[in-house]
Amino acid sequence: MITSGDQAALSELYDRYAAVVFALVLRILGNRQEGEEVTLDIFWEIWEKADRYNPLKSTPRIYLMCLARSRAIDRLRRNHSKKSVQPTLSHDVMDTRPVAPDSRLLIGEMMEQLTEASRILNGQQRAALEMAYFSGLSHREIAQALGTPLGTVKTHIRQAIIQLRKALRAGDHL
Repeated sequence: MITSGDQAALSELYDRYAAVVFALVLRILGNRQEGEEVTLDIFWEIWEKADRYNPLKSTPRIYLMCLARSRAIDRLRRNHSKKSVQPTLSHDVMDTRPVAPDSRLLIGEMMEQLTEASRILNGQQRAALEMAYFSGLSHREIAQALGTPLGTVKTHIRQAIIQLRKALRAGDHL
């Protein structure tokens, strides 16, 4: 266990999840060097603050992905590099990472599952969700960018998350 200072456990966690953490961080930051730094920072934080993880609240993967998203957005905001980019789900990030073939396959499968599940979303839901999760924009910023009332943006994001969760669970993807 990492909480007891087991370096082998941290190494196993890193080997299993570093590629997907890096992919998410890179997707948000759009900068390889920053992505590598944030990814390493995340695993260092896991090591230093292992007691923060509660297995009753989430799986290790979900905990890591939430932490990765949060830290990447923190870095994005700290660098004042908010861009008015509306990212789309794609495999572009796959070609820029040096990862093991097994990890590449897992990431590719996850991206395909997420892309397939996202097809159920309407354009407004998809845009709002992507701007919130990949660009790190606040709900208010999304409302301004889309020219939509704040309450509507919140509803679109919530409905999108609910629909994706149902679709992924129904397909046994998570």
